[in-house]
Amino acid sequence: MLLSSAGCPWKDHLLELEQDLQSSPLVKYVLYMDSNESWRVQCVPASKNSFENRSYLLNLKYLGGEKQLWYTNV
Repeated sequence: MLLSSAGCPWKDHLLELEQDLQSSPLVKYVLYMDSNESWRVQCVPASKNSFENRSYLLNLKYLGGEKQLWYTNV
């Protein structure tokens, strides 16, 4: 998903849209330009108010070691 530079509270809006439209597959990443005009990529949370993501940008070895399976790729 690509957002315009105007900005918006995209997380709640996206989660509501996906639920209303029963969309599949689910969006995993959002690409947007921040206030400094730098591009940002952000993972979509697994659910509202969740700190868990649907997917991760980094390989497991960068998230604490290959043997530590402390995250879930939803």
